[in-house]
Amino acid sequence: MERDVERASLRVLVDNAVDGQGKLALVAGEPGVGKSRLVAEIGDEAQAHGMRVLTGHCVDMNGAPAYLPYVEIIEQVISSPRSPLALREALGDVAPEIARIAPALRRAFPDIPPPVELPPELARRYVWNSFSEFIGRAAQDDPLMLVLEDLHWADESTLLLTDYLTPLLPDMPVLVLGTYRDTEVDLHHPLTRVIGQLARRRLIEQVSLGRLSYDGVRAMLRALAGHPAPEQLIRVIDREAEGNPFFVEEVYLHLAESGVLLDEHGRIRTDLRLDEVSLGRCPATDERGTRRLSGTQRGGGHRPVGLGHGLSTHLERSICGGSTARQADAGGARRHR
Repeated sequence: MERDVERASLRVLVDNAVDGQGKLALVAGEPGVGKSRLVAEIGDEAQAHGMRVLTGHCVDMNGAPAYLPYVEIIEQVISSPRSPLALREALGDVAPEIARIAPALRRAFPDIPPPVELPPELARRYVWNSFSEFIGRAAQDDPLMLVLEDLHWADESTLLLTDYLTPLLPDMPVLVLGTYRDTEVDLHHPLTRVIGQLARRRLIEQVSLGRLSYDGVRAMLRALAGHPAPEQLIRVIDREAEGNPFFVEEVYLHLAESGVLLDEHGRIRTDLRLDEVSLGRCPATDERGTRRLSGTQRGGGHRPVGLGHGLSTHLERSICGGSTARQADAGGARRHR
């Protein structure tokens, strides 16, 4: 919904990568705004163009393994190789360095020798160079789209490898597509430094996703229901979700699952009353519920992203009485990040 411009810019990058001119692109936005969904849609289109799509995730965890999203990508290749022989050939003589960060390679290929012993700084740079050689060779048979989710949680090693790899991408059939929450990346965040350096060299494409307009919410509800939603329902859900696609869908699904919203034919009830009483705070938005999401309002400024005012008490119970654990973050926006 309302992502045509952003989708078109990413499609150009897919076409360029297929032609051998890769790039780094970052999709930014608040939690639930649709980053992962957009990337997944572009990934589907990339696969239709003959690209292989591989995904790795950063996590909010102390002591996470170095290079985690890249390790996940390597492990994904190991678990579903197009051809084990082709994978071994792509690894070539850099296999020991790739196995240094992804030990699972040694189970798949016991013939991999030990890595060269080097001082830490040299060893790290050798890993970067080896990884670039590996994906460069791997992409010769099938152009690659590497998805790096949640870069706002990336550790230093992941950011440094991404920074090293990006200037090499224009000569590779490789598109690296990352996502991050701009609400969690301030001027002092390590990702900000990397983006600034790459932007000055014109090596990065940045895509920023905003919230849906009122018409966008209407279109989304029509897609969810399979038919036009009543205007009063659109108004209330738009007021509650403030254009955040994740919450638009959550409110709709809670209402549908509760039996309040749909008639026996699965259509939205025409006699539904949604604005009878002002409601108190929903558990999804107070300190007892799931962590609140912070985001930018349509008109500027910041406010918690979540349910919070204007629905009837009866519908509040329908919306908030179920599980709220899925309403926010990591899960939070699996569908709409």
